[in-house]
Amino acid sequence: MPRWYAAAGICIIGGSFRDHGGHTPWEPAARACALLHGPHTANFAEAFAALQGAGGALPVTADDMAPHILRLAADADLARRMGHAARQLLIARAGDPAALVSRLDELAQRPA
Repeated sequence: MPRWYAAAGICIIGGSFRDHGGHTPWEPAARACALLHGPHTANFAEAFAALQGAGGALPVTADDMAPHILRLAADADLARRMGHAARQLLIARAGDPAALVSRLDELAQRPA
């Protein structure tokens, strides 16, 4: 996933389009992804509210997701600004995640 996040630049948060509570937004935020999420974010409600307030996340529905993806794909500057806002919020809250992200990447490469 780390390489995917880094290459994608745009991330749709799983588990947030059905009543599953959503997955963590912080992993893709650490890699400066613009975040799109559905309405079901109870597991990380405060985080999503803060990310939306900072301009790093955008709530969408399954019906209107495609136009938002196309807009971000067509406007790389907007996607970068959103990703930067998400990462900056993470840094403001937890410090620079670079060392932690690097270590997690190392662990992910180890054979099981």
